[in-house]
Amino acid sequence: MKRFKLNFNSAYTWLFLLILAIIFIFLSSSYNLVNQSADYVKWSSPDETANYFFTKVYAKTSELSVFEKYNLSANDIVHPRSFRSDWGWLKPVSFPGIFLIFGSLAKVFGLAVIPFFTPIFGALGIIFFYLLVKKLFASRRIALISAGLLACFPVYLYYSARSMFHNILFVSLVLMALYFLFSLWERGSKKAKVSFWSLKFSLVDFVLAALAGSLFGLAIITRTSELLWLAPLLGFLSLCYLRRWRIFSLLIFVAFLFLAIF
Repeated sequence: MKRFKLNFNSAYTWLFLLILAIIFIFLSSSYNLVNQSADYVKWSSPDETANYFFTKVYAKTSELSVFEKYNLSANDIVHPRSFRSDWGWLKPVSFPGIFLIFGSLAKVFGLAVIPFFTPIFGALGIIFFYLLVKKLFASRRIALISAGLLACFPVYLYYSARSMFHNILFVSLVLMALYFLFSLWERGSKKAKVSFWSLKFSLVDFVLAALAGSLFGLAIITRTSELLWLAPLLGFLSLCYLRRWRIFSLLIFVAFLFLAIF
């Protein structure tokens, strides 16, 4: 009689990841579920308050400014922290990525879901971290352990609960972008005999390059200050995998990166 052995096949893997993601969303959302009410949304810091306010403004009006007429006679001094006032127009002083991404999603799913976007992106980050580690180490076991450790990582859980900060959104976007970028390079390794200047491409290459570039661009506008290390990282990785680039995929990657930024 064969002994039953639990292996890390696809079905068990995705069941584990799904349960892990649901538990993570529930735990990181519980702070907001306890503190928010149907008619009053409050935050623990001025930065979160400002991010939530301008996310709602963008969701409603597709603008990132609000006019306050009393500032015209008050020399623009009437504004909360993390706001600025220019000739009566209240504007954010933070990076615009969180307003644009969460605001666009709120147009589809409603304003009430805004406090829970970060926990959802945090769960996506855990799943893509698993996929990335599995691709790099070729081991489901290592990837599952890594995903479990990330889900329990106190800083990751804390900033997922403080859901109107940029941190988790940025990290999740970078993890997703790296996964698609390495997937593109993996396909490049299978075409080692193809010249860098070859214009031959497939739809899969186009999609992977577009997704990687777009997600990196969104990550940059979410926390532009992180370019201090993100740009050298991209440059270093591109040099390491230089032979796996193709001119078409590189152009698509760069085009979608700048399209997402601008």
